[in-house]
Amino acid sequence: MGNGNIISPTIKSVVEKITELLIPDVIYLYNQKVNANNAVTSFKLCVVADVPDKFAAERDIYMEIDSDVPFDILIYTGEEWNGLVVNHTSFAHKIKETGTVVYHG
Repeated sequence: MGNGNIISPTIKSVVEKITELLIPDVIYLYNQKVNANNAVTSFKLCVVADVPDKFAAERDIYMEIDSDVPFDILIYTGEEWNGLVVNHTSFAHKIKETGTVVYHG
């Protein structure tokens, strides 16, 4: 998945709603499934945001955002993200290298 991917309206809508709930530094799309008609059937987002409670922020996202397409959220604080992306074996590094930036604050 490179940065040339076309982002579906559903993903754009979820990203916009996340930016209303949090003040993220960056949001990556790091996984999406599509059906035979090329319609998105599920997707995963990584949100880098300095929130006091990641679990509460994740819960709020799931409670506040309605989407016809199932999605998953992974949240890192800026400090966590910066510490992990330099480790070439970390999942955060993989997301940064292979994911698509869908929002940059």
